[in-house]
Amino acid sequence: MLREHEFARRTETGIEIRPAAVRMRWELGEMATSDGHLARGNFSASVRALGEPTELKMLDEAILCSRAVATIADVAAYFAGAISGAARKFAGGAEAQSLLSDNGKQSLAAALMQAANAVAFACGIEILQPADVELDCPTLLRQRMEEMDRQAAQRRTAEQMEQLRRSAELFGQFQAIRTSAPELSPGQVLSRIGTSDQADVLRAALVASAKDGERSRLWAVAGNALVRIECSDSGRMEVFSVPENLGPMRSVRGDGAGAQLLGCQSGVIRFDASAPASAMEYRDPEAGSAQGFNAAVRMGGRIWATHGQAGLVCWDVDQGEKPVMAHRPGTSKMTGFSPRNLMRLDDRRLIFSSGGQLAIASAEGEISTLGGRAPADVAGIVVMGNRIVAALCDGQVCVWSGKNFGSECRQRRSGRIASAAMLPWMGDARILLATEDGPIVCVGADDELLTQYAGGYSGFRIVAASENAIAAVTADRQRVILWHPWDGKKPMGEVFVYGAAKHRVADVGFVPG
Repeated sequence: MLREHEFARRTETGIEIRPAAVRMRWELGEMATSDGHLARGNFSASVRALGEPTELKMLDEAILCSRAVATIADVAAYFAGAISGAARKFAGGAEAQSLLSDNGKQSLAAALMQAANAVAFACGIEILQPADVELDCPTLLRQRMEEMDRQAAQRRTAEQMEQLRRSAELFGQFQAIRTSAPELSPGQVLSRIGTSDQADVLRAALVASAKDGERSRLWAVAGNALVRIECSDSGRMEVFSVPENLGPMRSVRGDGAGAQLLGCQSGVIRFDASAPASAMEYRDPEAGSAQGFNAAVRMGGRIWATHGQAGLVCWDVDQGEKPVMAHRPGTSKMTGFSPRNLMRLDDRRLIFSSGGQLAIASAEGEISTLGGRAPADVAGIVVMGNRIVAALCDGQVCVWSGKNFGSECRQRRSGRIASAAMLPWMGDARILLATEDGPIVCVGADDELLTQYAGGYSGFRIVAASENAIAAVTADRQRVILWHPWDGKKPMGEVFVYGAAKHRVADVGFVPG
């Protein structure tokens, strides 16, 4: 009895053959088509030995020869040359796309059956249907994919060109309204644009603002390291050595003249990276906690700074040994006095928060509260011309008139807020909200448009912005993420500050120059 792999065997009484047909498969190899492609595939058919004496004799002479056994593989090899040759010949007269069609494969199968039958006729074997051809053509597939990519790229380009044309048209309308109604803020003008077009108009306006705006440098403080960050996809950093006499740094702000005001554990340092030897220290003997000064600004000839436990402190610019004025928690009339979010309101006034209360400090040091205490702590303050915007930790945004300090509105624009900052645009500003569980949210005081800045992280702790870039500190305070103001879909860069400073980021800020 024949074994599983045997096709015919010589015995003492003659030649034993497999009674049933055997399914065989031939690899066709590479076949060049008439249009220069390379196809490949395989051909399958059934093969059966014929039992008549004359046929058995031809099988013996052609395939068994002097061997005792002819295997299925021997039979397949005997036909392989004729089949592959016929396949190459047929493919050479057909284009790849035609060859791979159903009609093309059927015609090829018929041609291969004819070639196989010619061989079978002389070796006592019969080739039987069904005959199947499987084909593919990697070069044609690649050409099709490239063509699809090219068409998709052309569509994207056309769509982008149409979007640019449409954006330019809408931005022209935006500018025309501004020219005809100069009393309207950019946000009020934006609100008059169709809702579906507002995002495109804002994007175009942010691009124009970045092009015409003043360049600013981004600074970060981490431990005793002051880090200058390049706002680009490279995210290059430069670390500066700062005097450590006042302890680790907590905050960084510009002094209005190109230098940085660094809030430290027990005072403030005025530091100019271009002249580090000229660093000026402003000490506060009563600021001994680990919190540090959370903000410092210069107004006139004085440096003002806020500290959660030391209060509101003021030094003369040229005298840093001790404060000339200080409002301490123990002597303040404000309940639970713990100031933060200090910034200039105008040339003669400062604004800050303490818990949920806003307060104004005059150049002479007089403090007055603004409105009542909010239901949540203030996460950030934005001064927008003659208006004050306070972002509350519970997600509410409150707008106050800077003329009479009247409350204009209060809206909930996001989830819980960790930080807020101002994004300048077209001579006005939008408000950036670093939410505790989501992306950076961008809102306006005069319109309902809400946009986002996202990309791989959530729960940012600090946010800062200039007309050219937006920066946010990740929840673990190890990285600073950067965006172009007009593109919130993906960051333009990511900076691993912890790797350079060996400390977590305490604050970031943009300084003109």
